[in-house]
Amino acid sequence: MLTVLALACFLILLAVGCRTRHLHLYHAVDSPQLLIGGREPVVLTRPQSDGGMVPEFISATLLPGRGMNLLLLTAYLPGTGMVPVFASPEPEAIPALLVNPEDDRAGAATASFGGSFVLPVDGRVAGTLSADGQTISIPWHGRTLTLPADTAGKPVSTNGLFNTQAPVSLEVDALPDGEMSTAVFEPGDFNGQWPSTTRITVVTTLNRKTVDIQVTALNTGTQPEPMNIGWRPFFAIPSGQRGQLQLRLPAADPLDATVSGDPDFTARGGAALGSRNLDATYTHLRAGLMQDDPAAEMVDRLGNYGLRLTILSPVIKVLHVAAPAGKPVITISPRMGADNPFSRQTEGVTTLAPGDSIEWKIRMEIFHPSHANDASMLP
Repeated sequence: MLTVLALACFLILLAVGCRTRHLHLYHAVDSPQLLIGGREPVVLTRPQSDGGMVPEFISATLLPGRGMNLLLLTAYLPGTGMVPVFASPEPEAIPALLVNPEDDRAGAATASFGGSFVLPVDGRVAGTLSADGQTISIPWHGRTLTLPADTAGKPVSTNGLFNTQAPVSLEVDALPDGEMSTAVFEPGDFNGQWPSTTRITVVTTLNRKTVDIQVTALNTGTQPEPMNIGWRPFFAIPSGQRGQLQLRLPAADPLDATVSGDPDFTARGGAALGSRNLDATYTHLRAGLMQDDPAAEMVDRLGNYGLRLTILSPVIKVLHVAAPAGKPVITISPRMGADNPFSRQTEGVTTLAPGDSIEWKIRMEIFHPSHANDASMLP
């Protein structure tokens, strides 16, 4: 009798929990009138663990009206408190950045902070400039692709076509130790600029130690289409002291690089960033010793902070890393292709057949500097 009663209680609680998940709407930021790209920002949250003895993620702010740009990621660091993982303005400051259309071509204004998704082309692309200087064209299997020029009159495009997209559906589900958002986009053929129609699904999962991001592209049309997916996160350096930041990249082959001082960031212990300017692209990414997947790590010892970015999808073949001299920010971009992918035999563009899909996935993990992978970050 007691067993039956206990089972009945469990089923009732399960039903209530499922209903709560089903009815759970996304959290908006505190200001209900704040719209970015026509949509309110969404905040995933989780409670801080008792004791405050370990680093952990606390919240993530996303911009649905800007292609689910991961604008803010907040972490708790023991002895320090709450710190921003990304170099980003507060949401309330963003509308002022969108006033000038020239500064926000193809969503460029919000592609320079937070973590924006770059697709259906994920790198720098050079093409033929249109007569009005607003777009570039690229030939592809007998078709002409069109991308917005970053600057009027210059034949270069770097931000893709996704930055200004808004989802047709958005759900947030509660998890045992965090929350997960699922956003579905139907950009079609990107206003006639792409040869087929596409559905994009972006899933962001916030947990105590990790943040997972998964992007799935499905060709819903009748024609093949090129499809590369990338992510451009601007990571902050909590201490503000970029010189002592230790950066370790996965074993890889340099594709092109501008690195003053020529350090080897792919060595087992990595290298200190120092005052040098870094702008490098790596390919043939390989997992390290006792690792299942390729991973990059950065450790800010003065900030008592470590972050690991792990590549979880084999379609991610390129890592672009940039750290402008004199600025406490570093970009570590996992991408499917290199710059100018349409002119490359390898690290080029992926073709997605009608009905086919492709999945891009990464994981960010926060850790104490003493827990760097295999102690490889220790000097």
